[in-house]
Amino acid sequence: MSSAQKAAAFKTIDSTKPFIKNDDVILRNGRDEVSQATRSMNRKDTSFSHCGLVFIENDSVFVYHALGGSYNPDQKLKRELLDSFFTPAGNIAFCIYRYNLKKEETEKLKSVVDSYYKAGLKFDMYFNY
Repeated sequence: MSSAQKAAAFKTIDSTKPFIKNDDVILRNGRDEVSQATRSMNRKDTSFSHCGLVFIENDSVFVYHALGGSYNPDQKLKRELLDSFFTPAGNIAFCIYRYNLKKEETEKLKSVVDSYYKAGLKFDMYFNY
């Protein structure tokens, strides 16, 4: 990816930030083999390989997401800035999905996510929770 392409990709990411709201679900399509394998497991839509929940904290957009393997050696729930979650070098596309949650539901969701993050909830590599 050239520096011009990378700059254009980050400009696209920045242009979405004013529209992002708390509790949005963000999906991404990674460039690597793990993402390809993940997408291939979906029988209906192979557009995206990973997702996270968005919360805005102190004017910064953070994505909370579970990730295993070598990408996250301690396997704990991750909290990343949007720019890091969707780095153009590692991803092809992203999408934002919004549920119409009530304010109380969003606050409850944020509380649960915070508690999982603070507790160091680990990614379930065997998918048996």
